[in-house]
Amino acid sequence: MQNLASFIEYTDGNKPYTHTFMRMQMDNGKIEEVDMFANDKVRKYKTRLDDSIREGGKGSVTKKKMRIELINAFEALLKASGLHIA
Repeated sequence: MQNLASFIEYTDGNKPYTHTFMRMQMDNGKIEEVDMFANDKVRKYKTRLDDSIREGGKGSVTKKKMRIELINAFEALLKASGLHIA
């Protein structure tokens, strides 16, 4: 098994936050992406689902649940990787 840290990209340059990015393949084969922007006080997440959730409409409740599951999986994988990010 390949080290989880190799699947996680992050930058910690001269910016006031750390940007962490992960791409995950779902059970249905679809690829989803999660971006996390973090500093000492807050973590903000961006997923590809966000825009379609804001527009509302058909399936927005399901998409909100999927977004939460994506973020939870992201956090679990980040923790398992052993990387300390913000």
